[in-house]
Amino acid sequence: MTEKKSDSDWKTRAKAEKEQLQKEVEEKRGEGTKGKFPEPSFSFILSSYVTQAYISLGEIENPTTGKKEVDLTAAKFFIDLTDAFKEKPKGHRPAEESKAIDAGLAELRLRFVQATNK
Repeated sequence: MTEKKSDSDWKTRAKAEKEQLQKEVEEKRGEGTKGKFPEPSFSFILSSYVTQAYISLGEIENPTTGKKEVDLTAAKFFIDLTDAFKEKPKGHRPAEESKAIDAGLAELRLRFVQATNK
């Protein structure tokens, strides 16, 4: 009889652990990525493209590889994408954002030319 009791205890504990694990998984699923992203904004999108351009120019470590890598095709793409943001919503943004775009583009273009000449 003792064997049946310990076998039953083991099954009961295993079932309880399984239910607890399932509950934790469901709770995490419900959370998703809540709270892990900044507030969406024009400035955030712009800074994301500028950062990607700097990564592609080898100015910043690629967070995926941990290395500084040069990819001029990707750099040009992100610079052009940033430029598109400058042109499309003209007149619908504060002067500070326009100045930030102009300054960022000027710096990125300079770095692109320097990287191309290396």
